[in-house]
Amino acid sequence: MGIYAGLAALLEVPCMLLWGVAATRWPKFALIVASALVYAVYLFLLSRAGSVAGVLWLQGFNAIATAGLMSIPISYLQEAIRGRVGLSTSLLDVVGVIARIAAAGLFAVVAGGGDNYVAVFVVAGGFALSGAAVLFLAHAGRTADAR
Repeated sequence: MGIYAGLAALLEVPCMLLWGVAATRWPKFALIVASALVYAVYLFLLSRAGSVAGVLWLQGFNAIATAGLMSIPISYLQEAIRGRVGLSTSLLDVVGVIARIAAAGLFAVVAGGGDNYVAVFVVAGGFALSGAAVLFLAHAGRTADAR
């Protein structure tokens, strides 16, 4: 397991730099949506991986998605809550704690105490798609209201 995490971390650093460049050109919400979609693809493909080599090849998707989901949300929230930087940073921490609690509960329910990790990956991918859709629709509605 350590080699997978190490490989992903090695790939995440350049990906974070690329996401930083992308954040100067495109809206941050769109980059978060793209990251969530890549993460959903990674999870769905991971659920179908048939070998250790397959999991290793998927670490590229993991690195791209994780780098975006770790680096962009803080600046997104700081822009969304202008003038209250401490509030946006605290909100990110609170959301992170709630997400970890929800993920632990989801893992307990879906895995059911057994070895049903494939189902966990599929359900988690569905949640990633749902989150991307909610964020996209929230901004699509905001854009329509601005017209």
